[in-house]
Amino acid sequence: MNRHGDGDPAAGGALPAPGLAKPKPAGHLSQYRWDAPVTLSHISGQSPQFGFPQNQTVRPMSDRVYLDVCCLNRPFDDQSQPRIRMESEAVVLILQAADAGELELVSSDAIDLELLRHPSAEIREGILASVRRMSRRLTGSPAVTERARRLHGLGFGPMDALHLAFAEKAGADVLLTTDDGLLRLAGRLESMLKIRVLNPVRWVQERYP
Repeated sequence: MNRHGDGDPAAGGALPAPGLAKPKPAGHLSQYRWDAPVTLSHISGQSPQFGFPQNQTVRPMSDRVYLDVCCLNRPFDDQSQPRIRMESEAVVLILQAADAGELELVSSDAIDLELLRHPSAEIREGILASVRRMSRRLTGSPAVTERARRLHGLGFGPMDALHLAFAEKAGADVLLTTDDGLLRLAGRLESMLKIRVLNPVRWVQERYP
């Protein structure tokens, strides 16, 4: 996938989740497990400096979370880059928290649709393994389609608008993404959204201060 934050190179292949082992060549996806230990050593107490919005209104913590595809793809990106490693560690921590029943993750038809276009079948299957374990899944509806059209009219890309519409329908309080463009636009249009849009590192810092 090529939906990284500004300045990030394209993904170089499948890599293990952070904090588990040294990176292996592409093709080694067995390390991407929810039950493996992940620490907050690269997350807690650090202020993100990656350009995503810092001034969004702080609302009560959410127990229902929507991860977009670039978030779910993060643990398979190049872990040699500090930003990507921090975001990967945050994503894996969120997946583990959901598996432990601490929060609810939401999937949708939009995630399935975007994964159909993933250039790597192996990474796609690794992401789908996580998606299948999410406790709630939403399918399309006329209301979601109409909301996505309205969001697209505000300037959101077609897939981003669809993810936002599904996340709002689910009653999620936060959509997590590593896409800087989406984060900046959502920050500017915050009052027109029914959901927070945050980088996973910032959300983990808020939830686990």
